[in-house]
Amino acid sequence: NIDEDKAMGVLIAHNPQAGAPLGNTFSIQAALLYTTSSGVRRIRVHTLCLPITTSPLLLYQSVDVRTTWNLLVKMAIDRLLQTSLESARSFLMDALVHVLQNFLNFLTQDQRSANQLLLPDSLLTLPVVINALLKNPTLRNDADTPPDERCAYIARAMTVGTANTLQFFHPRLYNLGRTLEMKSPAICIPSQNQLDPASVYLVDNSFHLAVWVGRRAAPELLQALFGTQTLKEIEGFAPENPMNSPVIKLVEELQQCKHGLGNLPVIIILQGSSQEKPFVLVNLTEDEAPNSMSYSNFLCHLHRRIQAAH
Repeated sequence: NIDEDKAMGVLIAHNPQAGAPLGNTFSIQAALLYTTSSGVRRIRVHTLCLPITTSPLLLYQSVDVRTTWNLLVKMAIDRLLQTSLESARSFLMDALVHVLQNFLNFLTQDQRSANQLLLPDSLLTLPVVINALLKNPTLRNDADTPPDERCAYIARAMTVGTANTLQFFHPRLYNLGRTLEMKSPAICIPSQNQLDPASVYLVDNSFHLAVWVGRRAAPELLQALFGTQTLKEIEGFAPENPMNSPVIKLVEELQQCKHGLGNLPVIIILQGSSQEKPFVLVNLTEDEAPNSMSYSNFLCHLHRRIQAAH
């Protein structure tokens, strides 16, 4: 099924034998034939008129990172289904190195001589999400990942739209205790170092909402959020009241922005419970995971590979 929450990836190559494009623009047209839910056959035509440039730097500055990332995800999964998991993981790293290595070729000698990782502004988030994808059940190289869980994530990744692509692999972490204090969403870096045992956190990856409850969370905080002061009695959020209104409004907003996905399931995870390990592995993407590096180590590894290839 195709709806507003899904995206399809198509690779288009220019045939150099056809000669250089004429004019300052290049047009691409695609047609989608489909049947509506009422059985009516329809055709939808999309036409893009794109500017042509001879400046590689301008091209890099104009990159749509969400569309690029969405396409890379689908290409990696195609590699996974056609060859192997390791081939898909290698494809992502090779693609990232290739893109950033070519970017260096268009910089000045002084810029290239600086011993640091250089990225175009438009692609600053690309290393973040590629490192996150390598820890996601879709492409995680871990024998503990259940096959049915991997299949569910693959099916979701193959159709996820550009609006939710980044969030699906690099989830948002909210401190709910701080959200109550500030009366507005308090976003944190998705790392275990951010988890305070005296607070409660919400993770949104556009697939589910996971609530992590610290073992030292104050009874007053538990009462405001869950309607109970005991960890073992927590079943879900309490009905909206003046105390928990900022959190309930946040959850409702996260639910509503997913459109055709329906209400996302809310999973309660107590600190130290059996569910905590998969919660940390999947959602805290800045940390080190089995067969995957922390984000800081990943950047160092990426820098070394680019230097070796340049």
